[in-house]
Amino acid sequence: MIRKSSLALLFLAFIGTVAGASVGAIPGAIDYSNVEPGTTLEGELYITTNMNRRFNVTPEASSLTNQGSVLQSDRPSIVSQGGSEDWFEFTQGEVNPNSQTSVTLPDGSSANVNGVSSYTIEVPDDAEPGLHYGIIEPNADITGGEGQPGAITFGETRVRYSILVEGGAQRNIVVQDVRGFRLGEDQAAVEVLLTNRGTVTASTEDFEIDIIDSSRENQATLEANGAMLEPGESQWVEASWSNEDGIEEGTYQVDGRVDYLSGQATASGSFSLPGFDVVEVRPADSPGSDEQERNSVPLWLIIMVLILMGVLMWSFGIDPFWILLIVGVLGISAFILMSSISNYLLILLLMVVAIVVYGGL
Repeated sequence: MIRKSSLALLFLAFIGTVAGASVGAIPGAIDYSNVEPGTTLEGELYITTNMNRRFNVTPEASSLTNQGSVLQSDRPSIVSQGGSEDWFEFTQGEVNPNSQTSVTLPDGSSANVNGVSSYTIEVPDDAEPGLHYGIIEPNADITGGEGQPGAITFGETRVRYSILVEGGAQRNIVVQDVRGFRLGEDQAAVEVLLTNRGTVTASTEDFEIDIIDSSRENQATLEANGAMLEPGESQWVEASWSNEDGIEEGTYQVDGRVDYLSGQATASGSFSLPGFDVVEVRPADSPGSDEQERNSVPLWLIIMVLILMGVLMWSFGIDPFWILLIVGVLGISAFILMSSISNYLLILLLMVVAIVVYGGL
């Protein structure tokens, strides 16, 4: 019983030590307003701690560019989701828990601190206008001292920063076009072209689109990926469409809504899909074109195989007529299968071959 009680007390003491170990940063928030591009800003980040040893801090800034973080803004219409972490440069600061210095903060209050790190913010000449959000972490380098090997578990305070760059921030994402491609009898890809017509980098959320046939019946509801777009940038995003019963040939309408911070865009338009026997080749700007190219056979490889077959047949003494016929048929067949030409042409090709063979015999 005594042993168990002692172990419990040691465990509670350890938990109390870990929970109480902390590194704080002052001020809790750094805000700069009405900053012109090309401006240099300077300031200091003060460090406090309840540790019992000296250590160094090398602060680091990180932008909050993802949708969830910037939603905390009370002015979402002027938020820029372009990165700003590269604007910061920090000096390494030494923290001495046995020495305190009284400092006056920007808001006029005072605080006792154990260390300081200076920073410089170089706002680029071509910086996007609008609100740039991020956080600063102290990055304390605390390792075990004498008799205490290894790292120590502790908590760090993160400082939130915001920089409002002048220049007229505007957020405006539009849906510029839609298109579709048949990938098989039961598979298709529907793509939506998103364009950023604003002056700041902005992202969209994942969104749903309804696929409506010529009878105004909803054939599918698809989910498309969101995108991060710089000013003036356009990007196709894809929604996969599969139906085990097959996807019919015809013209389809797209109906949906694209949400982004501070606004939304209407996704509408139409596209047509060919018959079951056609597999379409996507254009180079399609998000799925690279994967389709990886799954296709290179043209140079087919040509090399056909040449090799012709040489081998020639070496075996096969009549040149049959060599040309076999190589030609295989080459034309490969072209039909790899292109968007109807595969029904293979039947026509076989009929032509049969006539040639019959005439040759």
